[in-house]
Amino acid sequence: ISQTSSCCSTPHGQRMYSERRGFLQVLTSAEGRLGLVGTSLAFIHSAGLVVSLYYLISNYLSQDPNEDDPYTHLCTDALLCILFRFGPSRDHTGHTNTALAGQMLYSLLAVSVNLLLVGGALGRRPPALLSWLLCYVLNIVGCFVLVGVLSATLVHRNQFYGDVQLSELAWILVPLLLSVLYLIIWVGVLSFYLHIRREQSNLFSIPD
Repeated sequence: ISQTSSCCSTPHGQRMYSERRGFLQVLTSAEGRLGLVGTSLAFIHSAGLVVSLYYLISNYLSQDPNEDDPYTHLCTDALLCILFRFGPSRDHTGHTNTALAGQMLYSLLAVSVNLLLVGGALGRRPPALLSWLLCYVLNIVGCFVLVGVLSATLVHRNQFYGDVQLSELAWILVPLLLSVLYLIIWVGVLSFYLHIRREQSNLFSIPD
């Protein structure tokens, strides 16, 4: 608590308060939680960028560049998985190197968007939050599209080849659970965005 201002040492009648928030206090606040979410997502996509670059270089340096190793099919988001398989038939697959290059470009974009979320949440900037909301609407839609692709693929394989195992049905749950997680985060970011907009509207409104 201080009774002096920063520009002079003369005591004033009104007390001035300065508050320093601790780490736990920041995490329990809405902006702190969203900042943690953005940091975590940015870290995941950064790891995806590095691993995709490694797989892409390994594929180009391999002795048989036409060999498609399914273990290199890396996607950090449902939209990217569609680059590897876009239909139910066996030939409805994309080129692995092209899909990995798309994964790298998307990872760069995703890191930037999630850093915008961190800055927008901690700095209370609605335009940065809006950018994240628009981007992750596409991700949520992509999750449902991937559910449709996986379901159609399993039905097609069971109908024409009969080699579908019961355990493979669990793959459909992955994009479903991911869509639920994204939707929960998206609603939280939207709520915080609307809260900031209301605060700014009340701050700059001029009473009659």
